[in-house]
Amino acid sequence: FEVASRASSALFSLSAVILLGSYLIKTKNPSQARFISNCLLGGTAFSFTFLYLARRFCKYMPPQFILSPFNFLFSNRAIAEISAEVNEKSLNQLILKYGDDHPDIFRGSFRDACNAARGQSKVVMVCMISKSHQDTDKFCRQVLFNSELVREYVNEHFVLVVSDVETIEGYKLSQELDITTFPHISIVHPNGTIILQLMGHRSELQLIQELTNLEQHPLYQALQENQSANLAAQNQLEIDRILREEQEQAYQESLAQDRERAQLQEQLLLEEERRKREEEEKQQEQERREREKKLELKRKKENLPPEPTSGEILSLAFRMPNGKRLQRKFAAENAVQVLYDFIDTHPDNPNENHLPYSLFSSFPKKHFVASNSTLKEAGVPNHTVLDLIYD
Repeated sequence: FEVASRASSALFSLSAVILLGSYLIKTKNPSQARFISNCLLGGTAFSFTFLYLARRFCKYMPPQFILSPFNFLFSNRAIAEISAEVNEKSLNQLILKYGDDHPDIFRGSFRDACNAARGQSKVVMVCMISKSHQDTDKFCRQVLFNSELVREYVNEHFVLVVSDVETIEGYKLSQELDITTFPHISIVHPNGTIILQLMGHRSELQLIQELTNLEQHPLYQALQENQSANLAAQNQLEIDRILREEQEQAYQESLAQDRERAQLQEQLLLEEERRKREEEEKQQEQERREREKKLELKRKKENLPPEPTSGEILSLAFRMPNGKRLQRKFAAENAVQVLYDFIDTHPDNPNENHLPYSLFSSFPKKHFVASNSTLKEAGVPNHTVLDLIYD
């Protein structure tokens, strides 16, 4: 219909040009104007006649002699687009009328369906219908649609092409497959060889039985063997892929474990280095303190005043925590710090760790803090015993 409409539009446009030309010539040459007017009337009549015949013939079975001139006038791409649009519209009308419960219908040309079937190792099932045929409605409603058995079997074994003979693509396909009875089913090999043709209406069980008997056909068996081989190859490829993924996963897990072990080893090494460094620093700090303590004791010993022989003298005793006593004489003018220096530098001092301590008198109970105050100022009594008590 679209092709006929385009041709009619072209003829109408031509008639309009002729009418315009006749109007321009009328003022100069009346005889030529009459001739052009007659041509206009004849062209208009021919246009209406052509449009009527084209619509009438194209409605049922467009003859090839009509399509060939338009294939010449219009590009192949335009004809293909028109045919695809008409086929899609026809399929949508079928689905809208009979529902969505149907086998998967291939949307595309017959050649595309053959290519798809070749890739899937299947055969093409061409279902050709005619809307004007009396068996079409019953076949579509009971077999092609609304049959779970037919749907599952066709989806598993075939690439289904549904076409209406009243469309351009359907008519071409009916000419190629020599289809004259409707509804019609042709089983076609992907290379174009017709394997089986089923003409006329049949029930879903009859159709399944006939399609099942098709499995004994050599071409169909060859396709099934090819499909089995392809399936086995695909399964092997899938197994290989899974194996590669498992190997890759195991390799990645091994790498991750190696990285974790390396990181743990590195952390242990860093921790060991840190511990050694801390021990060395601690040892160095301890050695430094011991050196400073020895230097301080040496200084105290060198600065310790000798026992007085004259002047005001205090005779003192020091009771150690271990029970030992240390005795010495001090001048009353000596600082209280001298008492601590004497104890710190005495060889019998039990305080090897140099713990802090204080000196106390018993009677009266008094604490003598290390300071630069003299013994006299601090009130240290003569002939007394001072107790060394750790802080």
